[in-house]
Amino acid sequence: MTRTHAAYQLLRHGPLTLEQFRWITCWPTITECREVLDVLRKEKKVVLRQERGCRFYDIAKPRRCR
Repeated sequence: MTRTHAAYQLLRHGPLTLEQFRWITCWPTITECREVLDVLRKEKKVVLRQERGCRFYDIAKPRRCR
């Protein structure tokens, strides 16, 4: 299982802050976490949401065709 796949599967359980994500994964640096999450954002699988001053990584909702 790749790190991007693991990250995506973890976020399927609900949105997480970067710090929460690192705490759960126990990856060595926050930079590694951010890089993996940025790959998923570029692939438009994950979005960064802002709520009450906190930034959460969350699964992108699929767009419906009209």
